[in-house]
Amino acid sequence: MGTAASPTFNRMGQRHIVQAAHATIYSFSPSDFRRLICALQKRFNMKLRSLFGLMATLLLITGCKDNTVACDEGNKAVITIFNNSLCTPDVSVDGDNVASDMGILSTETVEVDAGDIDVDFDLAFISLCTALDTTVTVACGDSIYIEFDGV
Repeated sequence: MGTAASPTFNRMGQRHIVQAAHATIYSFSPSDFRRLICALQKRFNMKLRSLFGLMATLLLITGCKDNTVACDEGNKAVITIFNNSLCTPDVSVDGDNVASDMGILSTETVEVDAGDIDVDFDLAFISLCTALDTTVTVACGDSIYIEFDGV
């Protein structure tokens, strides 16, 4: 069998680590707990500051891309959207709402500048159709036809 562990004390009355046969007994004074808590708080604050710094750097590096080129008036690209479904989607072109509850078999025409244009068809929460999100690349004077069939 193992030997019984008896605690030893130093001159300050603090306990030392005592080694038993199969276990190590750790005991701390209240000042040790305070130092431990302070060290953990500093480590957590440093990790939090590092995380915020990393996020700020990531935002600066990625940034927002504006991939459009201004076209002269009368020479803009034309996007024609046709709803060939039984659903009534909300249509947005480059973040601008073009049609809310676009009617069945209806057509919308939008003039845009050249570049990569996002076209989104959003539907109600419960719908028989499938939403469509697409990106088209247009140049000045182009004419693009997009048909939404809901499948």
